[in-house]
Order: sequence, then C-alpha cells, then structure tokens
Amino acid sequence: MRDFVVFRAVWYAPAMTDDADVRSFLASFATLTEMASRYDNGGSGQPRFRDAVSTHLGADATSFTVLSEHVPPHRYVDWDIALAALAALDPDAQLIGLGGGQARYHQGLGDILADRWSNFPVGQVDYVNLPSGLDTSHQAIGLGTRCFTFRDVRVVVYQRRGGPDDDADPMIDVIAQEPAVAVELLTELRRLADEHS
Repeated sequence: MRDFVVFRAVWYAPAMTDDADVRSFLASFATLTEMASRYDNGGSGQPRFRDAVSTHLGADATSFTVLSEHVPPHRYVDWDIALAALAALDPDAQLIGLGGGQARYHQGLGDILADRWSNFPVGQVDYVNLPSGLDTSHQAIGLGTRCFTFRDVRVVVYQRRGGPDDDADPMIDVIAQEPAVAVELLTELRRLADEHS
C-alpha cells in the first residue's frame, strides 16, 4: 500500500498599493484571458473566424478599418445578387460561415473580430429565401462572409440579413487591404444592385 502526501498550495496576493500595481495586474489578467480565449472549448478543433479572415487578408483582421452599409430590407436580394456577381469574378473566392449562437446576428464584423471573449468559430453559411418578384424567390446569404479579390486587392464582405426574428437591420460590412478599395467596392455594389433591381 502506498502512502500519498497531499500538498495544499495557498497563494496570497500582495496588496495592490498603487496604480502601477493595478495596471500590472490588469495586463497579466488580459494576457491570461487572451490565451484562454484561443482554446476551443468544444474540443472540435474548428478554426476561429478571426483567424480565417486574417489569413485571407494576410494580416491581423483587427488592424483593418471596417466600412459598413445599411441595406433596406426590400433591397437585400439586389445586394446579394450584386455580391455574388462580384465574387464570381475571382476563381479563388470563398464563403465563410460564422458559428456561435444568436449573438452573431446582433454584431457587426468589427465587433465580431474584436470580441476577445466570444472568439467565434467558423461555421456554416446561413441562407434565407426571400421574395425577388411576384412569384419568384431568391436564396440569399442570411449570415456569412465572402472572401475574394476586387481590383487586385483582397477583400472581406460580411453579410447579415438580420436576426432570426428580423430584429436587426440588414448590413453589409467590408474590409479591404487598402481602405480606398472598400469605398470603391461599395460604390460598385450599389451600381450593380440598382442594375439588378
């Protein structure tokens, strides 16, 4: 029979006496939470959405500016068709879905990328059937991201139709390696959406 010795470790934090101590503690705590957020709690090994977007852009996605455009609900089909047409010009274009529950419907791309706590995984692209005429419908991306090249610049376009209960406004968010290209992309999307309307 073996004898086991159990040690009880007790750690006492010294009293924080000044702002430098508090700042040091907060910096250490931020590092710890950042490290913890990198782990996939489900153990599935799913890639992280932020990492997938960063890989496409060739740099940390949070370092880019996000340009947003509110889309009237009745024009969402036109914008989806325009986006599909632009993305189709790039043979290497890809679609990336976003996992993570209902919170993803209520955040813009910048918030999702910067959210250190949620760390959304890559998931399936959500689609929604929307009327496109009196007797026709169109299967549009309800929630998803198109990664492609526009005018020789890598871009990311995040589409959000709204929440599952239509409790959020439709939104298009664009990130481009060069901010001016994001503006040009939205201008071209408006033109194509009007053309397909």
